Amino acid sequence: MLEFEFGLIFWTAISFGILLVLLYKVALPPLLHVMDERKEYIAQSIKSADESKRVADEMQASYGKKLEDAENHATSIVERARKEAEKLRSNMVKNAEDEVRQLRKLTELEARAEKKKIMIEVEKESSELIVSAAQKVLGRVLTQQDRERIIKEGINEIKGI
Repeated sequence: MLEFEFGLIFWTAISFGILLVLLYKVALPPLLHVMDERKEYIAQSIKSADESKRVADEMQASYGKKLEDAENHATSIVERARKEAEKLRSNMVKNAEDEVRQLRKLTELEARAEKKKIMIEVEKESSELIVSAAQKVLGRVLTQQDRERIIKEGINEIKGI
């Protein structure tokens, strides 16, 4: 028959609360710091890509002015120069856009990889903390089955947060 032991429930809840507080105080700040650094790195990469695009746009404007000066020279030379400048501008813009796209893709891939790495670290550290806390609470060394079960439950609860 099912019996509720309120003392056991109470102390289990207290132990779990202590575990959550320890995780919040010990594991969360370094993780947030790493994520903030990564966010700053990504923002800097995007800013750098935007700066490259701005420089390309300035170069395009410069070529436009030179083309306008060439128009005053001679009609036949102007026509040929304008075609070449347009071709060059298109290639430069295309190259700059391609570079920006590649840089953003690379940055996204790096961010995903870093996030995955951090999540693996969190799971590893959390599992170690959970097992250690469980051993201290229970006052005995846990079997491999107990360890796996406690780690699985703890990771699932952390993922739920």
